[in-house]
Amino acid sequence: MLVHELLDKRKIARQNKDWEMSDIIRDKLDKNFVFVFDTPKGEDVYFELKGMTRDKLIEKINKDKRADKQFDAWLYSMNSKK
Repeated sequence: MLVHELLDKRKIARQNKDWEMSDIIRDKLDKNFVFVFDTPKGEDVYFELKGMTRDKLIEKINKDKRADKQFDAWLYSMNSKK
């Protein structure tokens, strides 16, 4: 089954509140290095390299968010000096 088909089936399962099927599909996607995260805005889908796990990806995302915040703070400080 293709990735987009699995994502569609998972979306339908979630709409039907079939949490068990949604989790089964998410686990199947994880095994194929496609990681789905549910957010208030919808799904975030990450296509990662072999060797990546969900936990490692979460660490990477959090690290990237911290780096973005640090950059934003630096940029703000540079602009406020003008």
